[in-house]
Amino acid sequence: YVGNADGSILNFVGRNEPGATGNPGEYNWSLPETFSNINITGEYIYVVAWDGPPTTSPHLWIGQFFLPDDSTLYSKPTDWFYTVGSGNNPLDNGDPVLRTISRDFNLAFWTSIPQASAPNGTGPWGSIPGFDPSAQFIWANNLVGTSSFDNT
Repeated sequence: YVGNADGSILNFVGRNEPGATGNPGEYNWSLPETFSNINITGEYIYVVAWDGPPTTSPHLWIGQFFLPDDSTLYSKPTDWFYTVGSGNNPLDNGDPVLRTISRDFNLAFWTSIPQASAPNGTGPWGSIPGFDPSAQFIWANNLVGTSSFDNT
């Protein structure tokens, strides 16, 4: 999503494919999703991510964003804030509810610097082709194992 600071205006950009299989790639994390010609209508980029079943599976996201001023924003802990949503985990085949996301963004207690990170190439995920080495796998509290945020 892109939008304004309080989340009252959110515009959907895109998502990865539902389920574990990839398109492109063998798995849904094998190759990056690419979205182009995005109209940045606000000052904020919001990434909505959730852990998949089983709850002991890896939790993470990785990304790089080419901005209109020709700079690049990477997923690395020093450049992101996080909050934990109130809605249920939509699991592999669902979508989060926009009304819930907007409300959560508006009422969020944003925490700086996600606590867990690892370089692109770290197992068990391996290297995601096309990502700059500056992009890291990040998550709020841990990358593997049971998370206090499981199912949210």
